[in-house]
Amino acid sequence: MEVAEKVITELTPKMKQFHEKAGGELPKIEALFVDMAPEPQKGKPMPPGMINALLRVPKDAATCSVLPPPYASVLIPSSTT
Repeated sequence: MEVAEKVITELTPKMKQFHEKAGGELPKIEALFVDMAPEPQKGKPMPPGMINALLRVPKDAATCSVLPPPYASVLIPSSTT
């Protein structure tokens, strides 16, 4: 878990910078995910609604906001629980 926390800490400024550049627009954010995801690289489309599920936004959302630093607790289980 220490490695995951370190990675999240190092990536947070870059993720915020990308989000600001993309303006929170889901199609732009989805393009980044598609570039990194294995299925699209195999010629398969990203499943409908996948980006919304990954970002935890409603299926009809067009934009998303940057989550504050506590979002790491969603990704990294607490050692106190």
